[in-house]
Amino acid sequence: MLPSYAKYLLGIVCWFCATQLFAQDDEYLDYRIPPHRVEADLELLYSVLSESHPGFDLYLKANQIDSLFSQKIPSDGLTYCETYTHIADLIDHIHDGHTNVHLNEELSDYILATQRFFPFTLKFINGVAYIDHNFSEHEYMARGCEVLTINGMHVDCIVDELLPFITCDGAPRAAKLEQLEGQFWWYYALRFGFKSTFRLEYLDVMEVAESEKKNLVVTAIRYSDRFDLLQEVYGFGHQTPASKMDFDIKDGIGVLTINQFHGISKINYSMFLNRCFSILEEKGVASLIIDIRENGGGREGFENMLLSYLPHTLNDKYDLVEMRSTESSYYKFMQGATKNRFSDFLYKTFEFSESDDSWVRRDRFQKTLEHQSPQFRGDVYVLIGGEVFSGGSDFASMAKSYVPRCTLIGTETLGGASANSSGYFYRLILPNSGLIVEVPRVLFQLNVPVAESNRGVVPDIEASQNLNDFLAGKDHVMSLTLDIIDERQQMAKNK
Repeated sequence: MLPSYAKYLLGIVCWFCATQLFAQDDEYLDYRIPPHRVEADLELLYSVLSESHPGFDLYLKANQIDSLFSQKIPSDGLTYCETYTHIADLIDHIHDGHTNVHLNEELSDYILATQRFFPFTLKFINGVAYIDHNFSEHEYMARGCEVLTINGMHVDCIVDELLPFITCDGAPRAAKLEQLEGQFWWYYALRFGFKSTFRLEYLDVMEVAESEKKNLVVTAIRYSDRFDLLQEVYGFGHQTPASKMDFDIKDGIGVLTINQFHGISKINYSMFLNRCFSILEEKGVASLIIDIRENGGGREGFENMLLSYLPHTLNDKYDLVEMRSTESSYYKFMQGATKNRFSDFLYKTFEFSESDDSWVRRDRFQKTLEHQSPQFRGDVYVLIGGEVFSGGSDFASMAKSYVPRCTLIGTETLGGASANSSGYFYRLILPNSGLIVEVPRVLFQLNVPVAESNRGVVPDIEASQNLNDFLAGKDHVMSLTLDIIDERQQMAKNK
């Protein structure tokens, strides 16, 4: 199973072998975009979001959004990274996990080729930052050391500054922390600048009883060296990638792992599910664990097909599926403008119908909810966590609300419990900064009862990791689930 930072690195490492190095000065990064040009980009972004983003004002009132976008830009302008940080903060206030801002490829390549970065990955446990992987010259800095400050700033304050870079549905802080773990090195550099060294104040994991603060200066590391160490020291690149789907029966308990709802054909996915649930019936299995902790979503309808093998009571999945508009006034600023125009024509003509001031989607995927045979009638345990997003969160929310004898165990999901904006996307290119903003087009409102609409899916039983489990490499969520199943089985026998 690849850690979250490894998944992030996979997306950006392929450029490195072919790219040529830029000049070794910082003129590119130090260039300040004049304030009127930054403001022009912000005005364009606001216009596109207000016209096309269906959940733009789902959590904030229009006047609050106006106030955010009207913030005064410094008279000397902003650097590229400062502009990126400012826009990331604005997008974070929308509370939509599918809306993201990215540096353009040229700037990303330049930074990765010329700059140095924080030489550790961190693990956040109950809000506390611990060393996970050590790429520094200090080999004695052990896994599990608690980091208190970096360059004189308390880690809590640093985290507050970096969390806006992690988008999510609503405001589940713990899930954002889990996402930040593998990307801390990147976002720290973009927010606080590129450093040659880092001053750390920390507590040694081997001397917890003394609680004596220690100080250490570490040297920043190049991206290429970091990646080499991932391979040579930690085996990244030599591990077998996690399977998209897996099924097993262990000690009479079914364990079904669905890591994603994409990357496999609908036919093969359907056949896999049918085979799994047929085996469960044949073996007379009474308890089923469905592990979706790495499931970030994918093809719409796959979550319904999984639910259809459980005795759910859900008739209509959505309260509403709508687009704010089926065309844009700003195609010329978008990547693939011609394709977007044609796609919008198809949506308007065949898939969405105009209703008042929005466009409502015609019924789709309803058949994928129909009960399949064989139905699993035993106890169901769904494992969730901070990487569960989009369709993964939809499944967790529907299972929690409509599947009898179903228990959710783990931590709050990154994806929303009741709504998300996703589906089709515009890729807006801001002309003055070159930043790219992904703008989702469709609002999906689930037909589920939730206590708080601005949260992720909250588990029935919280299973937070502790330091000892982390150091031991123990799967605490799975262990707790097995303990709960054993306890319930013992109670049933004693009745």
